[in-house]
Amino acid sequence: MQRMLTKFKQKAHLTVVLSLILFFLLFILQNTEQVQVAFLFWTISLSRAFILLITLFLGIIIGIIAAIGKKKIKALHPLYQTTARHPCFKKKF
Repeated sequence: MQRMLTKFKQKAHLTVVLSLILFFLLFILQNTEQVQVAFLFWTISLSRAFILLITLFLGIIIGIIAAIGKKKIKALHPLYQTTARHPCFKKKF
């Protein structure tokens, strides 16, 4: 039974990965036209798909950095450590 479940998971994983690759290729093929992006004093001309992928990866990186920073602040800042024990934050039922 466990072996059948493992094979099912492997097939499902392969199906999802192949579907994502197919959608990715379709996305790139449909967004090949060149667009110009102006930021401050730079002007860049790239394909629309490449620009969208760059912004996606930048957003992911910024989100990861923000999450790591929030964890470090919670671990180091004494206010976060004492807030949970403060009487105002106790549940009142």
